[in-house]
Amino acid sequence: MKTVITTTKFDLSKFIAAINDFWGDTEAAFPLVASGFADFGTSCLEEPDAVGNTPLEWLQHTQTLFAQFTRGDGSNYELADGSELEVTDDDEAEGVFYDDCSTYGFLISLNESLLTIQTAVLRDISGECVVEAVEHAGVFEGPMKTFVQSLCRS
Repeated sequence: MKTVITTTKFDLSKFIAAINDFWGDTEAAFPLVASGFADFGTSCLEEPDAVGNTPLEWLQHTQTLFAQFTRGDGSNYELADGSELEVTDDDEAEGVFYDDCSTYGFLISLNESLLTIQTAVLRDISGECVVEAVEHAGVFEGPMKTFVQSLCRS
């Protein structure tokens, strides 16, 4: 899923609040993404072009963020929309990762008034957190689309 929408048609504040409330820690909820790697600290915010203290400010200063939508152990997952999912062997799909080293969420970026939201996966297997956009997020795809659509304004 990839959505490009104007900020006047999307409740970005509510989106940020829901993800942040789910994780309880802004840096965990919204790691910064650069060159395909997630940074769970704000050390890169020391750079002159990367300023701000909140996800909204980071977006306004051209940072790309990964908004973590899922957390789980490979079979039981909590989702940022408040629901829970159990993954079974029947849910296995090629290219979809159901393990405790993978988290599905959204790559988000802001360019002037255009917000881009794209389904992505963060994988932490070797200690480096790699983030990549994906076409399909398996059983998470439906709840993720519904979550984004619920924040769209008409």
